[in-house]
Amino acid sequence: MLRLPHVLAALPLAFTVASPSSALLLDFYEGLDHGAIAVDGFEDFGAYSVDVVNPNRDFDLGVTFDTNQNGTTDPDIEFGDGWSGGNLADERIGDALILQENFTGCGDGVCDDPDDEGGFPIAGSWVFTLDDLFTTFSIDLVDLGDHRTPEAGFIRFASEGRTVNLFVIEDLVDLLPDQEIEFGQDTANRVVFDAEFIGGAFDSIEILVSGSGAIANLRAEGTVPVPEPSTAALLGFGLTALAARNRRRRS
Repeated sequence: MLRLPHVLAALPLAFTVASPSSALLLDFYEGLDHGAIAVDGFEDFGAYSVDVVNPNRDFDLGVTFDTNQNGTTDPDIEFGDGWSGGNLADERIGDALILQENFTGCGDGVCDDPDDEGGFPIAGSWVFTLDDLFTTFSIDLVDLGDHRTPEAGFIRFASEGRTVNLFVIEDLVDLLPDQEIEFGQDTANRVVFDAEFIGGAFDSIEILVSGSGAIANLRAEGTVPVPEPSTAALLGFGLTALAARNRRRRS
């Protein structure tokens, strides 16, 4: 008599799963020149895509800003002698992403005057769509919640277009007290969203900001293995064959 374990042994692919990397760095802007256009509207980077939306302009540009620069139009996202506050107050971030406010010199792919969008109530958003499901996420937020207005933006996690969870950015100070987050002009914070906090796997992240600011060092982790369709078919075939064999032996 052929028992079930033998059937499974005869199907070595039965539990094969896709094995994507456990971490995905969204670092497409690293190493670009200060002011370089990293995203013009929508761009596909292979393992993920990025969509930039700026409702205040007739262009949608995600531009690289080197926070180690000095003497720019936007000193609030220059490291200088250190950030004014936040849990990264003494740490250099390097390259960051901004929603570009002007089109000065941008026609050649490198904007001459990198400056973050300060439009209120919505400066704009970045939407990152990932090719795999992930469970945790971290991001550096620079100069969010300036002296004019409280930060009323949000970070939304979704799976197949359906919201998994949404967090108002200013609420993260109280929701994640152990991370010692402090928003305001010239601040820098690393915010870590663990799997329990997010509450479900996601394949997209939308970051909408109200007023000025920059983002950097985006990292998604904790991929969710997905069974190979062909493997599932093989397993189904094996179990069907077993059932048919047992019926023949009983008849």
